[in-house]
Amino acid sequence: PDTPKENQSFIGEIVSNIDPTAPEHYSYFRKSNVEYGERFFIGNGVAGHDETSENFQLSWEYDKNPEVSFNYGCMNSNYDNYDENATVSYGSCTNFNTTIQGIINGDIVVDEDQPATVSISGKMVSFAQTSGPWIIKITDDDGYEIEVIGYWDIHNSIINYLIDPYNQTNYVVSITGSLGSYNNKYQIETFNATQIDDYIQYFTHGEFIEDSQVLNAEIIVAPYVVIPSIGERINFMYSFPSESRVVIRIFSMDGRFITSLVDRYYDTGGTVLRAEDYSSWDGMDHLGQIVNPGTYLIHIEASNFLTAETTSDVAPIVIGVAH
Repeated sequence: PDTPKENQSFIGEIVSNIDPTAPEHYSYFRKSNVEYGERFFIGNGVAGHDETSENFQLSWEYDKNPEVSFNYGCMNSNYDNYDENATVSYGSCTNFNTTIQGIINGDIVVDEDQPATVSISGKMVSFAQTSGPWIIKITDDDGYEIEVIGYWDIHNSIINYLIDPYNQTNYVVSITGSLGSYNNKYQIETFNATQIDDYIQYFTHGEFIEDSQVLNAEIIVAPYVVIPSIGERINFMYSFPSESRVVIRIFSMDGRFITSLVDRYYDTGGTVLRAEDYSSWDGMDHLGQIVNPGTYLIHIEASNFLTAETTSDVAPIVIGVAH
């Protein structure tokens, strides 16, 4: 007599005890070899275990299939949170009916008996897990902040990457939920993953493409002259092996240190593309001053923490002036 369905601890979001299904392009992964909560007697397992008594929420998870490249988001351009990079839609499309500033200024009256449904947008700046709900804080361009909460399992949802502490991407998210307040602070409560959508992504440290087959450090710079004095920046990309500390610096032709752009450890090899205004080089030195016109060298060094093997590469950058 194994544990009946109504008493089992499924992973994922449970609605009326319906078996949770991993979203498309996701699979189930065992994250622990410990069979938490499992009874090792009077069961139908091979060794007599009650296999369905295991607390699957503790020992299993679902995550993106590593071989599939996709991005969840709103694919309908008629909505405010349309994401031109989205490849899979999951019902997150929404139009904004207010702003964070509007909520703070009291444009919408908070009624705890009949909460208003609001849809807003803002940059995600922090995440915290409490003994009750989890809390995301978002802000607008003018510094107005609001808390977004949820009592559902964000860790095992399709947006779990938003709260990954090792994910250095910045996100502008759309939020749809019920407006309320707690301790004299406005909060928006969400009820599932479809109410949160990262429709804008900023790769402030570059966009990483995993490739464990990379064996040597390499750096490639966009083949044009850059003029920092008129706001131009230079794009570059670099590759490195797994288990490497990657250091990228700018030097003058006579070997003087100019600035450091990257100093980070990567457990997996791959390529990073730094081709956006917030990740490319702005032509300034470590003191924030625009460098003089001329040719400079961008140098990469990748040191393997396990073998101590080091590989390096260098490429020229030409700094010009406006006429």
